Amino acid sequence: MSLSDNIKIFRQKQRLTQEQLASTLGVSPQAVSKWETGASIPDSVLLVDLANALDVSLDALFDNPKVSMSDLSQKIISLLIHASNRERFQLAREITWQIHCGLFYSHKPEAISDPALKREPANPSSFVLEEHGFSVISNGKDPFFSLFPEPEEGFGAFLENREEWQTILTKLSRPHTLDALLYLYQKPEGYVFEAAILTKDCAIPEERMEEVLQDLIELRSITKQELSLNGKQHTLYSYVYNHKPLAILLMANESLNKNRHCQTAYHRTKPLITKQGRV
Repeated sequence: MSLSDNIKIFRQKQRLTQEQLASTLGVSPQAVSKWETGASIPDSVLLVDLANALDVSLDALFDNPKVSMSDLSQKIISLLIHASNRERFQLAREITWQIHCGLFYSHKPEAISDPALKREPANPSSFVLEEHGFSVISNGKDPFFSLFPEPEEGFGAFLENREEWQTILTKLSRPHTLDALLYLYQKPEGYVFEAAILTKDCAIPEERMEEVLQDLIELRSITKQELSLNGKQHTLYSYVYNHKPLAILLMANESLNKNRHCQTAYHRTKPLITKQGRV
């Protein structure tokens, strides 16, 4: 579309009259009318203010489809920097939703005209699965976005570390270890405690305490130190923030989600794991 068409379309999307747009830019309504009919074009010094008033980029205003990675990166960084602390993660979430939409539309371009898909629904649970990787967006209750580009060696390469991740999953599946971990997630980083507090607050039997503490150490959620006080030896533990086990729990929770996926795209013909790594 032409510049004149875009000015009119974006003005109407912002629900601005020609008079209101003219007042914002310090020009006459007749000037705006001429821009929209193509009788004249805006002065170059007004273009940035015009784009800002219409809440679009100059590229969109001039209908330029080319987007460079450097420009896009700077815009995303600027957007997040100028957001408040409260809004920043939600804004990042919205950006990742648009990334997901881009992956989806690349396989189903006909859907881009559907306005229902352009904004994140209340409880999305979506994915794109294709030959070169997959994405996962959780539902709104435990929101997260994960992107898994497939490496050249394939997803099967992670099987080389099978014993390590099996150990992590085993530890998280132990009820007493999970109880202790969830208890510590409610504490500030650096929280110092003795083993007896877990017995008291988490109802962990003393005979299981050594196993639980060792699990937490290997999960890198606590550190251990010996302290001598008044000639008496004390074993103290310090809680260390480690969000990765929590991420695993959120991913596990999403795998149980029975809600309808609102936006999915299957475009994969090969197996998820080819015969690589130790099986």
